[in-house]
Amino acid sequence: MHRRILIIVLGVCLSLVAAEGSQKPNSGKAKPRPSSSAPDDQNKTVPSTNAKSGAPPQSAKKAPVAENQWALLVGVSQYPGQIQSLGFPRDDARAIKDLLVKSAGFSEDHIRLLTDDGAGDAKATRQNILAAVDSFGSRVQPGHEVIVFLAGHGIARGLGLQAKSFFLPVDVDAQSKESLDRTGVDLEDLARRLSALKASQFSIFIDACREDPFPGRGIKGNTMTDVMSRGLRIAPSTARPDAVPPTSIVFYACKVGERAYEDPQLKHGVFTYYILEGIRSVANRPDGRVEAGYLADFLKENVQKWSADFQSRAKFAVEQTPMMVATEVHGPTVIVRMSQPSASPPSAPTTSKVVLATSPKDASVSLNGKVLGTAPLEKELQPGQYTVLAESQGFQPTETKITVVAGYQQEFTITLKPSATNASYEKGVQFEAQKLWPQAVASYEQAVREDPTSIAAYERLANAYMAAARYRDAVDLLTGASEKQPDNAALLARRARALSEWAARDETEDASTNPRPSKAIKQKDANKEAVRAAELAAKRAPDLAIVNLALGYAYTLEERDRPKAISAFVRATTIAPDDPEGYFGVGYSYRLMKQYPQAIPQLKKALELRPDYYEAHRELAYCYHSSGDNDHAISEYNTATGYQGETNNSGEMAGNHLALSALYTEKGQQVGGADGDAIARASKGYETEARRYDPTLKAAIRVLTASGVSYRMTAYLPSEVRGLINTGGVSVPGVPGGIKLPGFGKKKP
Repeated sequence: MHRRILIIVLGVCLSLVAAEGSQKPNSGKAKPRPSSSAPDDQNKTVPSTNAKSGAPPQSAKKAPVAENQWALLVGVSQYPGQIQSLGFPRDDARAIKDLLVKSAGFSEDHIRLLTDDGAGDAKATRQNILAAVDSFGSRVQPGHEVIVFLAGHGIARGLGLQAKSFFLPVDVDAQSKESLDRTGVDLEDLARRLSALKASQFSIFIDACREDPFPGRGIKGNTMTDVMSRGLRIAPSTARPDAVPPTSIVFYACKVGERAYEDPQLKHGVFTYYILEGIRSVANRPDGRVEAGYLADFLKENVQKWSADFQSRAKFAVEQTPMMVATEVHGPTVIVRMSQPSASPPSAPTTSKVVLATSPKDASVSLNGKVLGTAPLEKELQPGQYTVLAESQGFQPTETKITVVAGYQQEFTITLKPSATNASYEKGVQFEAQKLWPQAVASYEQAVREDPTSIAAYERLANAYMAAARYRDAVDLLTGASEKQPDNAALLARRARALSEWAARDETEDASTNPRPSKAIKQKDANKEAVRAAELAAKRAPDLAIVNLALGYAYTLEERDRPKAISAFVRATTIAPDDPEGYFGVGYSYRLMKQYPQAIPQLKKALELRPDYYEAHRELAYCYHSSGDNDHAISEYNTATGYQGETNNSGEMAGNHLALSALYTEKGQQVGGADGDAIARASKGYETEARRYDPTLKAAIRVLTASGVSYRMTAYLPSEVRGLINTGGVSVPGVPGGIKLPGFGKKKP
């Protein structure tokens, strides 16, 4: 018998609760109504009403027993100490169980329900949650499916390679990073435990990011982060390397940088409510199948309608856009089968999005013979089969077939093999896959010593150095490699990018540890050397996009060279028109020149091609802020703060939060009254977040001053922070302002 594991994870980072009584029914497909799935008595559930009519279902068929399906459902509403309580997570979890048992044929003994008010092993403690996953180990077999539903608070801590995301169990102690490591549920650890199960399919729903977990922050939400969106990804188990990789479908309540909401009228988190409605509404004939693509469309459409309705009455921006990411999908994926098919199921989805990534990153990607640019890339495609080719110097070209399924956002990662390899390199790749970075770096360093001609080893090691903020070490490594291969234009371009990155950094931000060669270049000369290396690469290979990108970034370092930077970036876009980095470079250069109307469309084009482009969101926020477009600035800063895994610059991340603090203070003063007070309290919350990254805020002010926005913030900052700007209490570095350049080293290797 074919068996499956379905995972639903809900409510990890929860946000604002819509005011009681303020909601009116939506006019969309699913009309909000008080949900009878979430009872007044927290220990009981009552029968669900019909999604279309609001009436109890009439003589519904009994669902066939789903003996191949399992579920872990966790809901935490009440937390200890100062952690903010939430309204509906425990009811959300109970409503999901009610639906699975009564309408989808799940056996009671195939479901583990853990809540904050549960008793014994049904209490949602860290130990019980992990033990519940492990308890499936002997029961789940190949072909099975499981549902995991997590509802409660979730937070992310750290930046770059050190960033981690946690689900907060009922017994969490979140007062310090150490206590959180000890008592929180690390989502990557949870994913490893789930991946160890023998399941063939995982369907994961994350209703993450509702209320800020800490008190006194007004309307400030706990936005979805890239760290959390990556945390619960199912991967093939290392214990079973020959096993077929499982299908994994992950639904998120919102995009990175957005927040999810609760609605007292719906008696659920908004995303959870529409999951319950959607499963009933898209159950298709003949067997009540709920396909993931149909459900994804339903969730996106109806949650966005709810957001628009609430936005029309709110005094602040409301954005909640559900998304779905799928891996190892080979056809329509059925999540559950309902006993009662919908009377009017929706039409089938027609398009799909794919994300094409490579390992190592930044390889050139072609689709059906057309060069797209460097990975990662996002494309909207018609369903069907496509041929993807990934190429990178020092690696064997790798071609693979992908199947695009309608209605899904699918992720494909193409792993390139080096042209020549050794045991140390292979060890490094294995350590990197496990995120054991010190061991990966040591292995790649040994690989370079064993084979000084290995471009693949140099690239992997340089990426690891840059991701760990070891900029000088990356420069020295690539300088040595370029001396061995002086005619290698791609290698010269990578060295120029590393030099540009290093030149734009404050020395205190560099974590390099390696001893330096006696004739090593000094940081004060890095900008000139970056230009020299990039121009030399351009002489060798003027028609390579990566060379023109390197030339563009080198030219951004000096004000007089920025018109030339724009020309180089424009050339890159003509060579690879589907690569977002060239458009970003044009926009970045215009922003440095304070030509914001010219910068904005270029940055928006980059985001159209790669929505998760952190640096583009950051630069767009600076442009809107400098132009006085505060609402769009708030939206882009919020998105930028969600990309904790994409930067290791604490001053830069603190600056994003401090800018939001000033913008919310300004907006609170404009709105006034009780609403204005709530907005002003959010301002204090953002300042607190900024100080978590940069306690003195000096680095944050340095970044914001160099970015041209601090003058707009002065009147809305605390007096002690205004003093840093007014008295020159901080030094402002050179033109790039110590801001992390995009591109080289921006992604985890």
